[in-house]
Amino acid sequence: MINFRFHLVSLVAVFLALTVGIVVGATIVNHAVVTELNSRINRVEKNAETQSSRNSTLSATATQLESYLASAAPYVVEGRLTAVPVVVVAERGVDHTAVRNLVTLMQDAGAQAPAIVWLEDKWLLNEPPERTALAEIVGEQSTSPTLRIDALAELARRLGTPSPATATATSTPNKPVDVLSALAGAGFVSVGVAGSTDLSTFPSLGARVTLVGGEQSALASSPLIASLASAFSAIEVPTVAGEVYHAVHGQPARATVVAQIRGNGPLSKLVSTVDDVDLVQGQVAVVLATAAAGESKVGHYGYGAGADAALPSWSGP
Repeated sequence: MINFRFHLVSLVAVFLALTVGIVVGATIVNHAVVTELNSRINRVEKNAETQSSRNSTLSATATQLESYLASAAPYVVEGRLTAVPVVVVAERGVDHTAVRNLVTLMQDAGAQAPAIVWLEDKWLLNEPPERTALAEIVGEQSTSPTLRIDALAELARRLGTPSPATATATSTPNKPVDVLSALAGAGFVSVGVAGSTDLSTFPSLGARVTLVGGEQSALASSPLIASLASAFSAIEVPTVAGEVYHAVHGQPARATVVAQIRGNGPLSKLVSTVDDVDLVQGQVAVVLATAAAGESKVGHYGYGAGADAALPSWSGP
């Protein structure tokens, strides 16, 4: 006859077997899972190391190519602008190094480019005294809705005028003879001069113009570059407009600034644009486009929307 002790021992044995089975099973499963996870982690680490190595190789290659392009650029532009006067007008806030490198490359091409005319933030006309000062320079009312456009047209005429004598002839009792000096004195422009350039005779006869803007500038919110391009083309001065792009998160797409010209049907046929002045190849494109502008050849270059090609088509110096 089966007694209570037998039942108790049997129950304990069953529960002990279940416990041992669970523990052993869990250990085996966990070991398999851990092994698989470790394997996956090892694969990810190996892939990451491989990708890191590839990135380092690509970075080194890109650095070598950039160095090569910078070294080759003077050979590409040699003789393209020999003895040609070039006025560079840039918005304050864009990469100064890119603008300076562009001017150096123009000089390598033989251009007479002794100065950079920087457009200062005062052109935003956010304060009444700024409007008053600009109105006095151009001889208008400070409340004029076209004050800034008219002032830019005056600046274009000053920089596009063959000689100061013409500027004097067109002056009135309400306007100063030298608009450039007046704008500089009022803080609307700053002229960065290389050497001992006499601004009273700057620029020389037959000057061409390069305009440079970018989203880094506070002036990017105002269409100064497009307005100046229109003003220069109106007086038939060969003009190229360039954009310095700044690749950061949240930055508008490349060619946002020059889009104001590319999207303007009549103006796009008169003014060349380059959307990658931040790159060596873009600076080369500006020099070549400035050379072509002297022959009334217009094109749109770079990598942004509306660009025809990276560089103008080849032609002999």
